[in-house]
Amino acid sequence: MPCLTALAVLTGCGSNAGTPAAEQLADTRFAYANACWLIGDGQRFIAADSSGYHLVDDREQAAPIYFKPSALGRYLLQDVDARLLAAQAGGLAPADMASEAADWVVSLVDGGTAFQAGDGSGQLVLTADGGLAVTDAPADGDVTALAVPAGTGCTPFPEAELNAVGTPFSGSLADGTVRGFTDTHVHLMAFERLGGQVVHGRPFHPYGVTSALNACTENHGVDGSADFIGNFQREGQPTGSHASDGWPTFSEWPVHNTLSHQQTYYVWLQRAWMAGLRLVVNHFTADEGLCNIAPLKRNSCDEMTSVRLQHQGLLELQDYIDAQAGGPGQGFLRIVTSPAEARSVIEAGQLAVVMGVESSKIFGCGEVMDAPQCTAESMEAAIDEIEGMGIRSIFPSHWFDNAVSGPGLFGPTELAIGKR
Repeated sequence: MPCLTALAVLTGCGSNAGTPAAEQLADTRFAYANACWLIGDGQRFIAADSSGYHLVDDREQAAPIYFKPSALGRYLLQDVDARLLAAQAGGLAPADMASEAADWVVSLVDGGTAFQAGDGSGQLVLTADGGLAVTDAPADGDVTALAVPAGTGCTPFPEAELNAVGTPFSGSLADGTVRGFTDTHVHLMAFERLGGQVVHGRPFHPYGVTSALNACTENHGVDGSADFIGNFQREGQPTGSHASDGWPTFSEWPVHNTLSHQQTYYVWLQRAWMAGLRLVVNHFTADEGLCNIAPLKRNSCDEMTSVRLQHQGLLELQDYIDAQAGGPGQGFLRIVTSPAEARSVIEAGQLAVVMGVESSKIFGCGEVMDAPQCTAESMEAAIDEIEGMGIRSIFPSHWFDNAVSGPGLFGPTELAIGKR
């Protein structure tokens, strides 16, 4: 990999709220992303009032609806009062919170666009008698291929501010080298490690920033007193407290000295990319020993299981970023598995992500009293699996002894804990 050089910083004020779409139908199911639309059949349109949704003949009375991608080809549909259109009891109703019933799978069909409720209850139809329904059995005369013309006046879906403007650079220097700066050690999926309830917050959530960066009370308690591992890391003892509120107030997190709160929300990563970040090495990290003492868990402590889970999460992050940008390959982040791929991505002006593993039981190979907990055959199988996942960087040692090496050279406290 050629050296990354010439840091270029780009900052300013503004936001990443979507703008009204062009006055045309979206040409793919991904092109509705973060834009303002109407839904109807060309003659009738969905309108909103305090009680819910109904059809009107006058386009001027139609409800402008903001399409927020929850994944590639899936959308949360938000009206001007920040309510979500949701399937409910065979019909369409407003919801205050996102759920599968408000998460619509969108596809292009002959004659228009189809909306399938994410909870499996059916597809959105405009009925022949002038109503709205969500059903798997449309009647004769019901319209299922809907028109989605551009709208104006939408309420943008909540999102963290980017606070940066400009066009990020692309291409290479005159001598053929790529430019930018690199971060060779990040943990974008660290919220899944140690049982999944030590690090609070996610780099993204299908239901948006209010779910990704919500208050940390569910994991750390009302005053942060249940953040035992985080308190130990910050204070040297398991007792402590911190304000738990999350986005948008963020009274006491994220800050540089807390490893138990999310630091790499995708919008913050996007800001760094705009400032010149062009290569990161993301390590899937796991420590069975620390996981076992975590008071709350929703994930397995098995380290290879954790690596697989984090790997899947990174793929989903790439897809989510693509969804926000309008389709596969359109986002600023690309996972790469070779120097040639990394160079191509960087030259295209995107952020190349190399996958790695930083695990105490690398390849599932722990050891107890000098006895390895694996065989040569199981290690080779694990290596093959990791290579097949596209992982290209490995730490052979981390916090604890394993069958490959001793613990990493951390401070005296960590060494005392990690070595038997």
